[in-house]
Amino acid sequence: MIIVGCNDRSHFVQKLSIIRYSDIQSVEIRKQLYDSFCVILDSVQIRKTVALINSNQKTELLKAGPKFWLIVKLKNNSIVKYKIIDTKIGENDLYKEMNDKEFFKAIYYGNKKSKSQVIEKKTYDN
Repeated sequence: MIIVGCNDRSHFVQKLSIIRYSDIQSVEIRKQLYDSFCVILDSVQIRKTVALINSNQKTELLKAGPKFWLIVKLKNNSIVKYKIIDTKIGENDLYKEMNDKEFFKAIYYGNKKSKSQVIEKKTYDN
């Protein structure tokens, strides 16, 4: 029997999904993943979000419940979901630190909520 360990992961480069501003149709912040109301980001907020996601900031693996969900709908109708916890943004369980720790919180609580434009269906595993 051969057992392979992965303690030294320094040779793996882990990043969040890269997104391009020109590929984005809309970006929403929701409190819960399947909320029907959200805050829709404007173009300035989207540009700042893209810069944050695409930054070379070091990532780390974490298990945490998100405070907010960032839903990015691309022009090809695909959807990318990012989780926001206190001072980090992540995808799946991979997170990076945010420089502006109040950015998404300020957007969510400081703006009018709208009906979500991104239609998603809940899926259930058997």
